[in-house]
Amino acid sequence: MRPGLGMSLAKYSIGAKIFGAFIAMGALIALLGAAGYGVLSFAGQMTVTTFDGPLMAINYARAAQSDFIALQMAELRYEHADAKTRDSITAEIADLAITFADDLEVAEQRSLAEDEKALIRQIRPLVANWRAARAKGDIAALEKIDRQVDAKFDLLIELNTDHSFIGRRRAVTNIDLYKYITVGATILALLLAGAITLFLRSRIVRPLSAAATVADRIASGELQTPIPPGGADETGALLRSMTVMQDNIREMMARETALRRSAENRLSDALETSREGVILVAPDSPPPEAPKARIEFWLPRFGTA
Repeated sequence: MRPGLGMSLAKYSIGAKIFGAFIAMGALIALLGAAGYGVLSFAGQMTVTTFDGPLMAINYARAAQSDFIALQMAELRYEHADAKTRDSITAEIADLAITFADDLEVAEQRSLAEDEKALIRQIRPLVANWRAARAKGDIAALEKIDRQVDAKFDLLIELNTDHSFIGRRRAVTNIDLYKYITVGATILALLLAGAITLFLRSRIVRPLSAAATVADRIASGELQTPIPPGGADETGALLRSMTVMQDNIREMMARETALRRSAENRLSDALETSREGVILVAPDSPPPEAPKARIEFWLPRFGTA
């Protein structure tokens, strides 16, 4: 592969790594946010379910029972009232009957278990039978129905309470589970973030540090410093370019050394084979005609005189 082509292919690889790390960190943050949103949604749903479910069922069941007791008292007052007040008591009984039916309907809607709803469906005809027995004046039937209705309401409230306790315990268990899941997800996110950091350090920071160290050593004259191999990114291209530069410097120095030795050898050969006299004058010496000039004669084949 040509160096230019390799560099063009690896031009944006470091940017791609950093962008990939950013995407990974963003995904981790999004997952943690989604987990937190899920926990909050579950907590809100649990609150709504707990309040709208068993608690509301208990409250409206007790309200319906209170309505039935008020209905009984109104029926008793109706029997002992004079003709002038019976009309108002009759209207009061009608209102109490509507309120009772409404409260019992809400209690059935808020009840989550089938056995609770079954009890409510049993209470309605009993109350209707009670009102019919009251209209007939059947005291024995009234007392029997009273006991049955009270027993049904007590059982209904007990079931509501039991199911509320079970729901509460299930909610506490789920909250603990979500708490552990959240802690585990946070720890996992931290580990993944650490892994991403180590990846960037090994693929970007460490090669750049090695390249800087090698460049400093080469600049100080250690031309034989080994250059580590690089990857397929910009750092690898830089290290490969430094390797080429190091080889070129070595080649240039070797060529300069060879040229200098060749020049010295040619000069030595010229002096050895010359038939003429050669005078070598030191650079700091006066001209040859001066009395104190230091003159050396080079006579071929006879040495210095």
